[in-house]
Amino acid sequence: MCGRAMSGWTVTALINDCVDELPLTVIGARLADTLSHPVASPPTSFGFYSIAVAVDEFFRDRRLRDLVLATARDPRGEVLLWGKHRPTTTKLDLTPVEISTSRAAHIFKTYALTAAGTPGSTPTFGVTETFLRALPRRR
Repeated sequence: MCGRAMSGWTVTALINDCVDELPLTVIGARLADTLSHPVASPPTSFGFYSIAVAVDEFFRDRRLRDLVLATARDPRGEVLLWGKHRPTTTKLDLTPVEISTSRAAHIFKTYALTAAGTPGSTPTFGVTETFLRALPRRR
């Protein structure tokens, strides 16, 4: 997410009951604490945007699934899913994608994890992160 934000994309995190926005601010993401929040819908301005969704949340909330489907259909939008489970849906093609992140993104992510109270190991440059990219299923 940090790399996308640093490249000028609008990155929104949809988190219910978020206790602290600082970790998201550090990586350049905006918070939508509920799906009724105005930024929990695709932006109307020009430019690319991305949403990253935990698979567990995708299964849990129909409104979030609707948002994911709308974003996946928008040529300006990108949907990345992460988690242990792979969603089963007939409306999306899910393709594993590895995203290389910059040294700066790793540093920002380290600060964000520390701010969230979950410090991880110090990331090294050149590491990739694996997500599922959601695209509308072609008929």
